[in-house]
Parts: sequence; C-alpha cells; structure tokens
Amino acid sequence: MKKLFFTIIICSFIFSCTSLPQPMSSVQPGEKYEELGQGQCNSCSFLFFNLIPIAWDNMPARAYRCAVQSRGGDDLIEPIIQESWYYVVIGSVRCTKISGMVIKKK
Repeated sequence: MKKLFFTIIICSFIFSCTSLPQPMSSVQPGEKYEELGQGQCNSCSFLFFNLIPIAWDNMPARAYRCAVQSRGGDDLIEPIIQESWYYVVIGSVRCTKISGMVIKKK
C-alpha cells in the first residue's frame, strides 16, 4: 500500500504542469491616463482526455490582451479574474475571464 501511495505522489510530480508568472498590469503609481470604459474578454483551453493540454499556455495573458483591445486601450486597471471549468465526455474546458477598466496612457 505504501509503494502505491509513493508511486502516485512521484507520478503527480513528474506529470504535473507548470507555467511562468504572468504580469497583469504595467501602470505605475502617479502615471497619467484616460479611462476608456469597462472591457472584458474570455480565453478558453481544452484538456483532451484530461491529460493533453490544447491552447493551455498564457490563457490569462490572452484574455487580458483581448480585454484591453476591446476598447482600444493600452492597459487595464483593477482587473477582475474569474475562472471556470466545464467537463465534457472527452476532457474538460477551462476558461479565464478578465474584466476591468481599460485605460489609455498619456
């Protein structure tokens, strides 16, 4: 029983997924900007057979970029990040939704 437990733990470390840190905003304190309105966007990926990732990398960054471009701005302040998972017969879908105030730097 102990061998099975340790095998599962070791396999979970070997086959786990990681990603690099992703910065969300580059607005500096005191920087001048114009608010353009609320922007939001979704970015989704698929985990085929809950094992093979498809379009998994940079989901938050893709959603962030899309939200900023939805209003033609440069950046996003006060971002709100929501994640959801949907299970389907052959895998699962993971979606990241980012919304916030889109700004144009002066």
